[in-house]
Amino acid sequence: MIIHPFRGILYNKKKIKNPADVFSPPYDIISPAEQVAYYRKSPYNVIRLELNKASKRDNSKNNVYTRAAGFFDSWMRNGILERDDKPAIYIYAKTFLHNGKKRNTFGFIAVAKIGKSRHSHVRPHEHTFTAPKEDREKVLDIVGVNLSCIYTLVEDQGLKINRLLREASKARPFIDVKFDKVRHRIWKMSGEKELKKLQQFMKNKQAFIADGHHRYEAAANFRDKNNTPSANYVMMYFASIEDKNLTILPTHRVVKKLPRIPENIFDITPVLNKKKMLEALDKNFGKAHIFGMYADGKFSALKLRNSEKLDVELLHDLILQGAKDIYYTRDAAEAVELVNKKQYKAAFFLNPTRAEEIKDASIRGEKMPHKSTYFYPKLLTGLVMRSLKNLGDFIDV
Repeated sequence: MIIHPFRGILYNKKKIKNPADVFSPPYDIISPAEQVAYYRKSPYNVIRLELNKASKRDNSKNNVYTRAAGFFDSWMRNGILERDDKPAIYIYAKTFLHNGKKRNTFGFIAVAKIGKSRHSHVRPHEHTFTAPKEDREKVLDIVGVNLSCIYTLVEDQGLKINRLLREASKARPFIDVKFDKVRHRIWKMSGEKELKKLQQFMKNKQAFIADGHHRYEAAANFRDKNNTPSANYVMMYFASIEDKNLTILPTHRVVKKLPRIPENIFDITPVLNKKKMLEALDKNFGKAHIFGMYADGKFSALKLRNSEKLDVELLHDLILQGAKDIYYTRDAAEAVELVNKKQYKAAFFLNPTRAEEIKDASIRGEKMPHKSTYFYPKLLTGLVMRSLKNLGDFIDV
């Protein structure tokens, strides 16, 4: 894995009074109502670049991409955004509560070289779709900026990378912002010794995509069509698989029709309520394949007798195969409420997929079902951006 520091593009703190007003979550989890809310937060919110509002009058010369490019160019001219003086790797820490306990995760943002074979050292685990890839490729082509990071995991035995990042982040952060109950901090690592050490740590690594499959495929497609030095690289965030604070949330499934449960391969145990069902899932996390189910006013725990597949794969292969109109939610209470309101027939509950399982599936070349993982917290869009038009924005140290 070849990584480099780069001259990031960041919001000018002298021009932005409240930093939390200019950032947004990744484009693919923003609802239309949330898009409007981010537009209202600030005239400089990154939503205007990342997910520009469509208009019925859009045409080839005036559309979501050309308007985003116009905003970006204007903000650069007027000093709302500014390019760093020298290349750096950006340390990124998130502090949050999970199940009532405080967690800190550390990673770093760098530019990474896209291999000749795009998956030689960047491994996916999800299927991608044409429309989202074309959308993100137009952002690269017309706006000319990596607006958000591809979130990846790397093996870090002994947490060497993690320790280096924590050691280098003892000073006051350059960015320190609270957004949606999560504290996000950024430090700039620009010392030659530290940079070389991090590059050496990464030299023989593979990166496993956690979030951003469509953005990575779009970047690889863009590289294939644009034979320029900057197109060979993409902005990525790297975190350690071994970091115990890494948090992946489950996404539950709610279906219109009650599927047949193959009782010959499941041990089905009635449970008293939602709390007891979720406790049964938690008790078996990492030990056995188990699902929760709610249908006809009753909760059950479905424990599979034997398999080597992932929980989410088994649920779709054995129970939800062919199911249509699946509603996905991370809120177990919402899933139960939808069944109680008779809007859906049954809800199925999952344990989160573990980071090691994602790595193993990626190495085997397997593609996991839609919405198999939800990494929390999401990376903020707008903290650090990277221009594709300035060839001098990164260097080899």
